[in-house]
Amino acid sequence: MALFGPLTLLLMGVLLHAVWLFVLAVLGTPVQARLVERHASADRYTVTVEYSRDGRAELHAQEVLEVQASTWSALLRTQVLPALRLGRGPFSIVRVEEDGRPLTAGTATLWLGMGVAPGVLVACILMWGPLAREFWLVRWGRPVRGRVTSRVQRGKFWTRYVVVYDYREMTQRGASLTLYGTASVPRDVFDATPPGQSLTVLHALWNPRWHVAYRFARFYAQR
Repeated sequence: MALFGPLTLLLMGVLLHAVWLFVLAVLGTPVQARLVERHASADRYTVTVEYSRDGRAELHAQEVLEVQASTWSALLRTQVLPALRLGRGPFSIVRVEEDGRPLTAGTATLWLGMGVAPGVLVACILMWGPLAREFWLVRWGRPVRGRVTSRVQRGKFWTRYVVVYDYREMTQRGASLTLYGTASVPRDVFDATPPGQSLTVLHALWNPRWHVAYRFARFYAQR
């Protein structure tokens, strides 16, 4: 689960950006931004644009945008760029399209779809992945004998009851390496599973560390 933490945060950022573009494209007011200055350094290319925040000439604002070298070379001074304004006055938000292509609802919908699809995929993996693995192990895993070694209570505000056990990998030549596993269980199962109790552990044939203790599994084998 820890492997999905950074990936989930990244996809959430992509999704929020796509939602923001969609809201701006649907609710934003088209405005024009005039390029007033260009500046280039060794590794940075910027342009300064000027636009109105309230649709009138009284409230103009300037913004410095960092652009790619290819975009910078294609922009000309006094060139007018498309922009979208959300809100009015000093608290309005303006997005300038420095590539010269206006943001449309269709383009924003495409970005939204690209942001939602990976998020839905990751959510399905996080929700159904462990269940699918348990189902596969209960159905086709290799059974070996395990033993409860200890019990641990974790957490201060929300207590987790964890059972620690070991088991022996079963190969074609017999039991070999001793491996360890943990399982979060309800309080009544925790109390009824003392150290030293035997368990049946099911592990994958190609990777014995991919396992589940049958007593704590959410599926049962049919007889």
